[in-house]
Amino acid sequence: LPATLYDNPDPEFIKQYELTLLDKPKHFRDAYLYGSWDTVIGSHFGELWNKTVHVCKAFKIPHDWPIFRAGDWGYATNGTVGWYAVHPEGTLYCFYEISFKFKNATEVAEMIKYFEEKNKLWDPNQGSKIYGPMDGQLWEERGSSFSTKYEEMVKVGVDWCKADQKSRETNCEVFTNRLKSHENFTRLPGIVFFENCEMSIKTIPALTTDPNNLEVPAKAKQDHWYDRNTYACQYAKQSGLSA
Repeated sequence: LPATLYDNPDPEFIKQYELTLLDKPKHFRDAYLYGSWDTVIGSHFGELWNKTVHVCKAFKIPHDWPIFRAGDWGYATNGTVGWYAVHPEGTLYCFYEISFKFKNATEVAEMIKYFEEKNKLWDPNQGSKIYGPMDGQLWEERGSSFSTKYEEMVKVGVDWCKADQKSRETNCEVFTNRLKSHENFTRLPGIVFFENCEMSIKTIPALTTDPNNLEVPAKAKQDHWYDRNTYACQYAKQSGLSA
């Protein structure tokens, strides 16, 4: 069970320790005052991530909410695909995600098909009823005798558009704005994760800041889920699904 400062039996110690933490970053204060270790020291999103507002229990998505998916490719490294529903007020709900490694494009497309068939997002004649952004690796040429990963997925019935990867800084800004847009907890934030999206919930708060560029998280083995979510936020904005 997590202990907090306020479990200490000495009131004077509590008072003095509170004073020493007042000028510390929010995620540092939350950890040492309240036992909240959802973020790590040096976390890029430590001042913004709050599990009480950015994570929710799963609920049935209303039939009239727009749905799309986003992905970040990986083979020897992790890859991931997430599905998003758009609330009428513009909040993105990431309601399901998968992760994969050492799988080819056809195998990943079959994973996507399996989930979308179960959730009535698949037409048996036309394939997937939805669309979304995937990073540019999917379109890389592999020689004249080979199909691209994108072409292999389309054969299964899974189509994509290219994710906006022009600026890591801009993508981070768009994602950050969604995290903090709850207006001091008076409204929904711009992005919320169902509890089952465990890798997003685990990895995003753990990302540290790039020491050479304080505007973005450091590149890391665990940033695929973050990248996927930035592609989703950019896609939603640029396609007019939400601001």
